[in-house]
Parts: sequence; structure tokens; C-alpha cells
Amino acid sequence: QRRIVDLIGALDAPIARAEALGGHAESLWWRVAAHIEESTSSRPTKPLSEIADISGGLTKNAKDAERADAVEVPYLRVANVLRRRLDLTDVATISASRGKVDSSQLLPGDVLMSEGGDRDKLGRGAVWRGQIPGCTHQNHVFRARLTNEDFTPDFVSAWANSFGQRWFETHGTQTTGIASINKSTLSKFPVPDIPLEEQVRWADLLQA
Repeated sequence: QRRIVDLIGALDAPIARAEALGGHAESLWWRVAAHIEESTSSRPTKPLSEIADISGGLTKNAKDAERADAVEVPYLRVANVLRRRLDLTDVATISASRGKVDSSQLLPGDVLMSEGGDRDKLGRGAVWRGQIPGCTHQNHVFRARLTNEDFTPDFVSAWANSFGQRWFETHGTQTTGIASINKSTLSKFPVPDIPLEEQVRWADLLQA
């Protein structure tokens, strides 16, 4: 018993240090994000729909699962899409027609954003890196696939997770206990139109 207690006790200090460092890193991230917002406040913007193809994902449908061409694939739910990271410890599967699966398949570089939930979680998300081959996404998770080479997914995602938190809270809708954003609202989300090199520099700093 003493050996077990000593072993557990030896872990307490490293855990406390790690938690303190994590809190410090989180604080630094938001300070840098605030600086980005301040430095781009007078710069022109582009609506997300002008720089990306925006789409929803798959909806569970018993009839789809019974089709002759139905295939079962992994798909991301809102629970998997957190602010600035993805939780892939529990990824569900869905059965749908091959056509629907192909149209909702994720590609590396796709910017994922949550449609609904608590108001402060609207639009939260991360960049998909291709962690799970053939993965698709739920209809409550938007996928923004950049079509403009002058923008980088990492910057767009960071902007959506910082400035976007307040923007989506303001422009989202609220029903009984659930807040949400629709494709029309997401299409209007303003992204600073700054040089690609500047976007990469900011994104790299936030990542670090």
C-alpha cells in the first residue's frame, strides 16, 4: 500500500506542473489571437463563401442503410469537433449510399465547424488532417473546403475559433436550449483578407 501511495504521490507534482503549463499556453494563445484581431481590425475581409466551398454532412436514414449500394463509413459528430482540436477517441460509423458518402468525405485541409449546441460553442472546430481514411462528417458539422489559394486553412480555423466565437454568438439563432448557425450565416463569416505569408506566420505562432 505504501509503495502504491508513494508512486501515486510522485505523479502529483508533474501533473500539477503540466496543468500549470497548459493553462499558461492557453492564456498565451488567446493573447496572440487578440493581437491578430487588433492588427487586422482595419483590413478588408472576405465572406467565407467567397474563399471556400461550404457543405453539411450525412444524416442518419434507415432507408439509406438498406440501399444496395450502401457502405458503412466512419463519420465525425459534433462531440468529436472541439475548439482547436478533434477528439477521435470515439468515432461512430454511418451507412449511406456511395454517392452521399463520396460527397461528404473529408480531405486533408478541410476546416470543420460545429453547427449547434451551447451558444459559446457555435462555429468551434479544427482542421482535418486525414487522420482516419475515408472519414465523413455529420450534417451538424460544416465542412469548409478552401477554394482560394490566397488563404490557408490553419489561419481560417484559428480566426473562426477566436474572433468567430463572439461573431457566431451574435449571429446564431436560439431555440429551446439549443443555439445554431445555418449555412447562410456561416457563408457570411468575415475572414481578414491579408497576405498569405502573414496568415502562415500568425498560424504558425498560434500552433507553437
